[in-house]
Amino acid sequence: MIRVATSKDASDLEQIAGDAYSKYLSILVVPPDPLFLDYGQVSQKGDTYVLQIAGEVCGMVTFTLENDVVVLRNLALKTKYQGRGYGRLLAEHVEQQALAKGITTVELWTREEMDDNINFYVSLGYDITHTERAQDCSRVFFRKILTRAKAAV
Repeated sequence: MIRVATSKDASDLEQIAGDAYSKYLSILVVPPDPLFLDYGQVSQKGDTYVLQIAGEVCGMVTFTLENDVVVLRNLALKTKYQGRGYGRLLAEHVEQQALAKGITTVELWTREEMDDNINFYVSLGYDITHTERAQDCSRVFFRKILTRAKAAV
């Protein structure tokens, strides 16, 4: 079940981020931004959704609307739920929400060192648009143009 996060989910969101992003700490100069977020605030904004399986909050996705584009800000799953199709389910939720708002473009970026993320988004049909160097990291930017037929799926 995917639902909007509430303040009751704050500690679960923090745990998901810690679990999902800790595997990158040994390869990144600067830790991933989601490790520093205040999930009390994140959970109250209304733009984060959680994936709940058998009563356990096991994944999250945050997205925002900016200039007629949906920006996927954060998609994370507890490690034990990775590789089971749940990330794809959360990404499809973002796409369905975009189409429901009449938006046909989803954009995101990930760190260049996180090659598993790059492969994941490419496998979902996202195109790499460019890379950009920012402070102590390189970012890979993606875009996906959605078709209206996807809304019926």
